[in-house]
Amino acid sequence: MLDFLWCQGQVMVAGRHGRARHWDLAERRLPEAVRADPLPQEEIVTRAAEHALRALGVARPIDIERHFTRDRYPGLAGVLDGLCRSGRVRQVAVEGGDEVWYAHRDVLDLAAEPAPGWEPRSTLLSPFDNLICDRERTVRLWGFTFRTEMYIPRHKRQYGHYIMPILHGDRLIGRLVPRMDRRAGVLEIEGVFPEAATAGDEATIRSVAQSISDLAAFAGARKVAYGEKIPASWHPTLTTHVTMDTSSPLPTP
Repeated sequence: MLDFLWCQGQVMVAGRHGRARHWDLAERRLPEAVRADPLPQEEIVTRAAEHALRALGVARPIDIERHFTRDRYPGLAGVLDGLCRSGRVRQVAVEGGDEVWYAHRDVLDLAAEPAPGWEPRSTLLSPFDNLICDRERTVRLWGFTFRTEMYIPRHKRQYGHYIMPILHGDRLIGRLVPRMDRRAGVLEIEGVFPEAATAGDEATIRSVAQSISDLAAFAGARKVAYGEKIPASWHPTLTTHVTMDTSSPLPTP
């Protein structure tokens, strides 16, 4: 019932204690500015579609349906036609197929003139990150097949329990399997698995090493240790450029 009322916007999470959620009536928690009359259905779909398109960059109607207000886009085709007529959305082409894709005007403006000071970097994605939550779209746009394995028996896993895709600039270049030993304060990198087409150049590996340092700092690790499933060509650079004490080898299971 709480979940049902949450989706309706009648209740909301007012706080947390550990993993426990504290609930309250939305009307007692939301500021006066957001208390407005209900929107017409078409306006709801229009706003949700624009929000999804800004977040996705480019999307097909099915991608929009799977994002933000998932599976709640009645009349989406008509809404997209209207957005295109107004100039707020444009149809675009994506290489490798003849599907109809859409992009929001705000995204196209940003692509034409990136924000000042923006530079591509490497980062480790949560396996539940919105960029890759639609697995079929991830394969279509990046040729990157990703599956979580935490619910798969250990002997059937290809990579490991908790897999983090490696985003390098605008490419998904591989996977990394970390495990945090909180008692010892050690972030264990059980494996790094570059995609076949990933260039293992020094700059790329250094950038990934920085993302490991960022993860270690976020997790509160004092050390980073590496397992055996690290490409031989990557190991020296990773252990040199991760700004943690990497002198301790990964313990043998």
